This record gives sequence, structure tokens and C-alpha cells, in this order.
Amino acid sequence: MDKKLSAEEQALIAKLEEDFLQQYFEICKRTYEQMERDGTWPWESDSPNFENLIDSEDNPETS
Repeated sequence: MDKKLSAEEQALIAKLEEDFLQQYFEICKRTYEQMERDGTWPWESDSPNFENLIDSEDNPETS
């Protein structure tokens, strides 16, 4: 039995999802910062700049 959600219910769900993702991001950020401070971050500080990476969908070699 599918119930169609009202616009108000949809907005509430969207807000909850946004809040959840923001909280998750903050946890990830704190974890990264802690690992950087204590030297346990597993990747080199000179890892490629994410802005220079190419998405697979834009890469003709992977299509």
C-alpha cells in the first residue's frame, strides 16, 4: 500500500536528509583532522588535487 507524501512531508524528509548528511560530513571532517594531527592519515599530503582528477564518465579511456 503506497501512500503519496504531502509536500510538507517531502520537505521534512529532505530537511532530515540534509541534516543527516551535514552531521556525517562533520564527523568525517573531525576524523580527518584528528588523524592529520596524530599522524595516522594513510594518504600522503601530496596526493593529487581532487580538482585535477577526471570523472570516469568524462574519461574516454573508461567509456
